[in-house]
Amino acid sequence: MKFIKYSFPILFLIMTMLVTSVMASTTVITVTTAAVYHPGQTVVVEGTAPPNVEVGISVFNPNDVLVYSTVVNSTSSGTYQAVLFTFPSAASSEYPYGTYTVKVGTSTGFTNSTTFEFEPLQSLITVEVFNPSNVAVQGANVYVNSTLVGTTNSSGELSFYEPSGTYDIMVVPPSPYVPESKVVTVVAPTPVTEKFVVQQEQLTMAITKVLAYNSSDYMIVDLTNVNIQTTPIYVVGNSTLWIYVNTFFEGKPVTNATVSLLVDGMTYSGVYNTSVGAYVIKVPIPNVPLEESYQIEAMYSGYTSNETGTLIMQYNQAYIIGSIEAKVSELQKEVAYMTSQITLLRSELVGNISQLNSNITLLRDELSGNVSELKSEISSLESNLSLVESELHGNVTALNSKITSLESTISTLNATISTLKGEIGSLTMKINNVNTKVSGLSTLTYAGLGLAIVGLIIAIVALVLVFRKVK
Repeated sequence: MKFIKYSFPILFLIMTMLVTSVMASTTVITVTTAAVYHPGQTVVVEGTAPPNVEVGISVFNPNDVLVYSTVVNSTSSGTYQAVLFTFPSAASSEYPYGTYTVKVGTSTGFTNSTTFEFEPLQSLITVEVFNPSNVAVQGANVYVNSTLVGTTNSSGELSFYEPSGTYDIMVVPPSPYVPESKVVTVVAPTPVTEKFVVQQEQLTMAITKVLAYNSSDYMIVDLTNVNIQTTPIYVVGNSTLWIYVNTFFEGKPVTNATVSLLVDGMTYSGVYNTSVGAYVIKVPIPNVPLEESYQIEAMYSGYTSNETGTLIMQYNQAYIIGSIEAKVSELQKEVAYMTSQITLLRSELVGNISQLNSNITLLRDELSGNVSELKSEISSLESNLSLVESELHGNVTALNSKITSLESTISTLNATISTLKGEIGSLTMKINNVNTKVSGLSTLTYAGLGLAIVGLIIAIVALVLVFRKVK
């Protein structure tokens, strides 16, 4: 009974010690810090840990590089706090912007971690959009450096954060207002409010639908939900692009405006389609990779409205493959046709060759008889040729003899002429003597002698001519 009386307090004490030991062994270390730090701010961490233990703290940058470590002691109540380091005034290679990790632990092996963001100081930027009557414009798209950041609410406002810097802020209001741009300088953390007063244009234009073939399965897709002012239109080559445009003058639809699209040096006119209630611009797309800016222009009653964007043409490999396959099919048909023609020609050639062989045999027989006749005729011609040659030889001999005789006669005539020339010279001397003697004769006598001399000369000339003719 005494054992039972004292056993319960002992068991309770043992159980209390066990529970205390278990609770001590399951004490968890925690760590907390601010969610975001900016340049120039100091990082502070705190948490809970077993009482009176050393707590190791390490900080790693977004590249998982250790940038800071320290050891602090927890209090008797099991809490700790540590002021770690101060971020520089701007990001650096050691302290880049991004997510940092804080890891804590004790010598007993308890560990934990948390994260925080290191971000540049930012300013609250508020954009206000009003028309010239100071009425808020709802639904205006706000772009910062060509990136859409939001749309104005019913109060014509949009707020967002940006770090220090210079920004090109563009407001694109709905029709019939025209876009407006400003260059805004931000010095964080000072808030900035920019008011845009958008003007109302007389002639407005809206692209209501864009249809194009896609590059995956060559199907027509609707690109209407794409913001073509900031997003390029992607089309596949060797296809067609359809752009639907509505125009408004003083807020009312216009169906007789001049609408056209200019791209890659070509102009394509829009035609108003009553069934769709819009101008439809049909653009043939060549099969070449190309990126071009385009401009859609609407003209009406002396007013002009423009819309610009980027058109990216993608190479249509499927079309090329289809064209090649079609060509291959055509070539196969041509090859089959040529094969049939070759077979037909082969059969015709076999028959023609047989006919040619028979004709050759017939010609060979005919030529054999003709050759014999030709040989006989050639033999006859050869004998006639010998006879002609002998006759010609006799004639040539006779001619040579006659030529020799003529040459002898000519030689004789030449001698005679020489003799005559001598006699003429002698006669001339005699005439001169006679002239001397008859110088004293009367005129009548002188004339008779002259006539006699002339007759003599004529006779001599006649004789010379006779000799020359004979020669």
